Order: sequence, then C-alpha cells, then structure tokens
Amino acid sequence: MLGKNHLLFNLMSMISFYIYFYKIGYNLLVLIVSLLFFILFSNAPDIDILYNKGMLFKRLIRAVFLIPFYIVAKITHDSIAHRHITHSIKGIIVFSFFILFLWRIFYILLYFLIGTMGIMNGYIASLIRIFMDPLVPVSIIISYILHILGDVITITGVQLFDNKKLRGFIITGKNDDYYVLLYIIMPVSYTHLTLPTNREV
Repeated sequence: MLGKNHLLFNLMSMISFYIYFYKIGYNLLVLIVSLLFFILFSNAPDIDILYNKGMLFKRLIRAVFLIPFYIVAKITHDSIAHRHITHSIKGIIVFSFFILFLWRIFYILLYFLIGTMGIMNGYIASLIRIFMDPLVPVSIIISYILHILGDVITITGVQLFDNKKLRGFIITGKNDDYYVLLYIIMPVSYTHLTLPTNREV
C-alpha cells in the first residue's frame, strides 16, 4: 500500500474514536496532539526502506528509530530488509517499548528542566500534561500497527510471524486507491451510529 493510502487507511480506522473521545469530553488539545502524532507515524514501519536522499534531519530521525530494530535483528538473526522485522509482531513489540521508553525519558527531561527553572506553573505545565497524556504514545503505537495491517491485505503480504506470511488481494500502486476510498465509507457510517446524541448526553 502506498504511503498516502496508509495515511488514509489509518486515519479512517481511528477518526470515529477521536470524535467519540471529543464528544465525551476528552481534552481537546490532547486529542489534537495525539492525532498529529498518529498521522506523523502512519508510515513509521517503512523506516526499513533505504533513502539516499532527503533532509539530514529526516535521515537522522530514521537512523535513531532503526537502532532498536538493528539490535533485536542482530540478536534474533532477523533481517532489517523491507517488510521483515519492522513489519512483524516482533517489530510491533520493539517499537512499542521504544516509544514508551522515549515518552518516559521525554517526561523526566521536561520535568527536570522546568523544575530546575522554577516555572512549573501556567502554560508550560499545561503543555507537559498534554504531551504526557497516555493517549499520545498509544496513538503512535496504534498507528504503527494499523500500517502493518494495511500491508497484510496487500498481495505482497507481511511475515508477521517467523514462519508464516499473511497476504491479501490489494495490489500496491494499482488498486489500493480504489479499496481505500471504499473503506472510507465504513468509519463514516460507524461514527453516525455510535456518536452520542443530545438526548443521550
């Protein structure tokens, strides 16, 4: 599945839940931040594709996120090639632990810096609470998993487990646009059926 279709597939899979969280009173800023991260990481499993071009910053970020995969692949004698360890159950576990680790480090670092500066009140403290809400890392991990599910339904498939490859019927770059557009109808219908009405609030 092409990158743009992964983004649409991920977004349409979760937009109903984001709208529902908004309707029941979840913090709007937290929802916006988590949604932005959800979109940003919609193609995260494809960091295993080698790009020789692009901004230095982008390549550095890619290298940082590849480190845990390289380590685990070396230990388990796995491959870092496209749609191998990053597109597997093992990869989901590695990515999830790495994101939670970064999230915790980020929290400790911000808390230490702002605490040292003595400005824990006001907007900065509110900003920390937004970024440290559990929905942020959970959204990133779910976005990663949905990308892999999107690749599972392609004809190339994904080797989720070491000895079994799952594949579907969608041909990347040929008919994935068509099927993703059809898929958009489902979350829209689901949202209409599940959102609380004024009478239920």
